[in-house]
Parts: sequence; C-alpha cells; structure tokens
Amino acid sequence: MQNEFQKWLECLAPVGIRSILLLFFFFVIPSRADLVADFTQNGTTDSRLDRFPALNIPVGEPATPFLTVGSFQVVWKGRLLISQRQRLIFSFEGEGTAHLKIAGNDVLTRDGTLVGEVSKSTRLNPGEHAFELSYSSRPNGSASFRLFWEEAGFPRQAIPASAFKADDTESTNHAALLRHGRSLFASQSCAKCHSSGSGLGASQMPEILELAPILVGTGDRTTEEWLRRWIAAPHQIKPTTHMPALVDASSAEGLQQASDLAAYLTSLKMGSPAGVAPDASLAKQGGVHFHELGCVACHHLPDQSPADPTRVPLNNVASKYLPGALVAFLKNPDAYHPFIKMPNFRLSDHEANRIAAFLTQASNGQETKLAHEFPSGDVTRGAKVAESLQCGACHPGMPISPQSAAVPLDVVFK
Repeated sequence: MQNEFQKWLECLAPVGIRSILLLFFFFVIPSRADLVADFTQNGTTDSRLDRFPALNIPVGEPATPFLTVGSFQVVWKGRLLISQRQRLIFSFEGEGTAHLKIAGNDVLTRDGTLVGEVSKSTRLNPGEHAFELSYSSRPNGSASFRLFWEEAGFPRQAIPASAFKADDTESTNHAALLRHGRSLFASQSCAKCHSSGSGLGASQMPEILELAPILVGTGDRTTEEWLRRWIAAPHQIKPTTHMPALVDASSAEGLQQASDLAAYLTSLKMGSPAGVAPDASLAKQGGVHFHELGCVACHHLPDQSPADPTRVPLNNVASKYLPGALVAFLKNPDAYHPFIKMPNFRLSDHEANRIAAFLTQASNGQETKLAHEFPSGDVTRGAKVAESLQCGACHPGMPISPQSAAVPLDVVFK
C-alpha cells in the first residue's frame, strides 16, 4: 500500500504538496497517540495521558482537577515515531520554562517568553525515539505552551498527536480511575444529595450544576400509567437515564409508592392547553423526516425495544405523552429540561406534527412491559413519598425534607 501511495505522489508536481501528503501518510494514520503527563505541585503528583504536549491554563485555575491553584511542573514522556530519516528543527511557543530531550539528548531549552530561538537541525532515523519534555508554569500558576517542528520538506507546524506513543503506567491507570469516578460523581448528581461544607474544589465540574427535569406541569404532559412504570423501573424504560430506582418494585410497598408518586405528579398541572393528537396520516412523512434529521444517531427506532445502552429508546413514546404534548416537546425540548441533550431543531408546527405522528404510530403497543400489577395511587400519600425521597434535591420545585437529608460528603470522607 505504501509503495502505491508513493507512486501516486510522484504524479503531483509541487514538491510542497508531496511533502505534506507524505507527512499525513506517515504520521496521521497510526491510531494510538498518547504521552504520559506527570503534573507535580508541592510534592503532589497527578498523571494522565495527553494526546500531545500543549497547555493553556489561565490565572486562578489549577493545572488538573486534582491539584490546587498555583505554580506547577509537568513532564511529558513517551516515544516520538519517525517513519523515514529526517532532519527536524523544534521550537516552542508560550511562556514559562521548557526543556526538550529526544533519545536522551538535550535538544532545546527556553525560559520566559518561549517564542524565538529554535533547536539545531536534529537528524532522526526511522523508528521510535525516547521523548521527554519538561515544562514549568509561570509563578502565578498560569501556563501556555505548544511544541512545533519543521523540516526542509514542510513548514513549521504543531507536531501531530499521531507522532507520539506511550504505554499506560500504574499512575496513569490510577488517574484514569480517579477521572472516571469524578465524571460519575457529576453525571449521577451525587452532590445534589450529599452536600459538602468545604466545597467541591477549585475546579468544580459544570455538570454538578445541571438540573434534572422540571416536574411542575407533569400532569399536562404525561400519562399516569407511564409514570408508574418509570418510577418503578427507570433503567428498564431508559437504560441511559441517571435517575436512580428509588422504590423497591419487587415489594407491595414499593409498587404502592410508585403509584402514589405517579398520582401526585399527574396532579401537578399548569392548565396548559392539551393540544390535539398528531395527524396519523402524516406518519410516513414523519418517518422520512426522522431519518433525514439523523435521529437514529442517538435513538433506537420507535418500534424497537432498548438494546444498545448508549442510545435513547423511543418505544415508550405512545404510552408516555398526552395528546399534543409530544408535538410541544419536539418544538421546544428544553422547556422543562434545561440540560437535555436533545437539540432544538426549530421545527415548524407541520414538521413537529408529522414526526410526532410517526413516533406515536410506530411505538404504539411497543412499550416496555413490567411484570407488576400496580395498585391505585393516592395524591396525598404521593406528596409525602416525594418529600421522603428528597425529589426536590434534583427536581426544582419538588418537596424536600431537611430531616431526610443525606449524609454530607465531609462525614463520608471521614
């Protein structure tokens, strides 16, 4: 394949184009592209895998979520991949202190403003060469850094990520667990219930501030039957949900709680016009529009049960929405869910109507069945269930009981 590619390049007249395409072929195609980055600050080390050595950290922000605000050092280590003999010149950009070593040899050192002096032409043979780049931030903890290379055959440019390679280490594996745990802590909204008197660090994740759907007006939009199933088994209805199973659906008490809570939620009405059901004759057009918008990139088809946990199922649409409510949702998805991932496609009334017709028709009778017989629900009991379950901790406007508050993070840590 490589020989055929080089023959094709010979047909290109401009030498510059051949050089750039050769660079693309040799350095972009490899899929693995990592460097081990060890950040240190006052005896504390945080490691991670970076695609390439580059930083842009403003004043007042820590270098990583696991360090504090202030000056720091970072060392990137790995291997530089060279596919053919080259004479390369390296240079920096940014401010701070930087020192580059390749194959154990000092290549370039700069301090202060890093733009300016470049390295001597360095001959590198094909193969892997040990790579080490040290960088120290400004005294105030801010940092800016980029690494460049150039050669007779191509102009100065950032080194592509695919030119680097490194192996996982014990420290990077541990750091990956820390970052995954941090992501889960935010995405599962743990801080909504487990508060912290000492705060959540200097680099609090924006996701922690996200709000769950607003349930005021639920009775204008959603059927009580769907709510019962949703409360009893949220992960069976929607595998991608972060909503925890708050009732024990295997017990009579849990089923009663689900029914009571569903009755309470459907009593929350704002008097919004019910709207009319979508015109079933538009279902075929709606199916075409559904696929044109690329909805299947995120959703299962409405006549399919949830199988892929990374996709949002649509088989419960017909059983969930009251007449007209689905059209209103499609036109304004974030009306009651400000942090929904669903984009607003700015649909017209006609477009929303025909997509709603398709979804309703295709999902009719396809809803997720639960092997439960739900008792009748009671609104008054449901309000007490909502308060005891601390629904207001995640859903704005819902009841919350100070007496039922979860254990604070500070206590958990101790």
